[in-house]
Amino acid sequence: MMIKITLIISIILLILIALIPYWTGIEAEKQIHHFNQDFYSAMNLQLVKSRYQRGWFHSWAQSTVEMPKTLVVSAPHHYLVLTHEIDHGLLPIQPTLIHTQLQTDTHDTTFLQINTVVQGNGESISTFEMIPLTFQEQKIHLQLQNLRGKIRFKFPSAIAQVELHNPQIQLTTAIYQLLLQNVILNTKLPIRPTEFLQGRGYLTIEQGDLLVFEPQVTPWRLQKIHLVAHSDILSDYLTTRIKVDLQHLQVGTDSYGPNRGELELHHWHVPTLKAFSKNLGTLQQQELLLSPTYLNFLPLIPSGINLLQHNPQVAVKDLKINTVAGELSGNMQLKFEANQLNYLVLFNPTELIKGLHVQAQLSLPQPVLTKMIKWAQTTFSLPIDWEKLITLEKNTDYSSIQLQLEQGVLQINGKSFFLSQ
Repeated sequence: MMIKITLIISIILLILIALIPYWTGIEAEKQIHHFNQDFYSAMNLQLVKSRYQRGWFHSWAQSTVEMPKTLVVSAPHHYLVLTHEIDHGLLPIQPTLIHTQLQTDTHDTTFLQINTVVQGNGESISTFEMIPLTFQEQKIHLQLQNLRGKIRFKFPSAIAQVELHNPQIQLTTAIYQLLLQNVILNTKLPIRPTEFLQGRGYLTIEQGDLLVFEPQVTPWRLQKIHLVAHSDILSDYLTTRIKVDLQHLQVGTDSYGPNRGELELHHWHVPTLKAFSKNLGTLQQQELLLSPTYLNFLPLIPSGINLLQHNPQVAVKDLKINTVAGELSGNMQLKFEANQLNYLVLFNPTELIKGLHVQAQLSLPQPVLTKMIKWAQTTFSLPIDWEKLITLEKNTDYSSIQLQLEQGVLQINGKSFFLSQ
């Protein structure tokens, strides 16, 4: 009897073990289905068709999407094909292996290769590598060189750890060329792209150069910039904090560094931001942004007005910029408050100015102040004698500026100027 029971249990266990690969294939099919639903819509790609063939130890999936109009390839193509080869073994003893390729519909060019390992504990690690790609839209060219990265995810968490490295990014327009070297991104993002701008990330750029083709544009170079960003959404409002450390910045012939500062966004209404982003994407698809006119931007106005009615806030904290003459430091808080706004505000900027609430404090060397005064005099036609308003700090060559804007009244070091008349 004991032998018989043992034999039955052994047979049941063997059946269950044999079913594990097939069950894994079923789960893989579900994940591919969720991927098709979420990924392509988030990337604004049109899914044409998808297929899945499930086997006992090996499954195969393929999705066909329309070729993005901006992607430049050696020969004209209409579609991109994403193929998954899935080896689902005896979990948890043997991990599931997924090999993914992104190719043209004629399979003559493989843009992207992804290798994914899914462990029995629900953890998956995907490593990928992309060939150099060029995107072109009118006179704008974007080139990416050998993008590589890793994505780590563990079920049931809804957050993925993403690491990206691009040796070089080049953006070329008719006016300038932007060249970024050794761009590294490390971030945590939601698996489902339904949450807007939410997560934590670290961005490092070894060097950036802006080369200009027009004399009215000033060239610049930055070296070793590090950004730490964190965004959160509470009750439909976005809060974002970005901390910036920049080792060196050169603008024209002027050099600055080391520099640092923090940028904060508070109370930005997420549904309105989504509507604004959607309308902006529509304008881009219609190529209206390449020849901007007042009428082209009319679709953005309702979202813009609605965004202001939700009282967004911007803050710059702990700003420190080192110049040859000394350190510039300061803080700034900006808030927009308005009860009711409509299209008429476009013809009456005074109402917009009345809604602005600004407080700022600056401490800066006298030579830097002189440059700022010259810039302000040529940029703004305000009846302000700047030099009489600025006070020197005791026993230093530094000047202090206290600025406040409330209800259309600008105060500079206690002196009032009415901007809403």
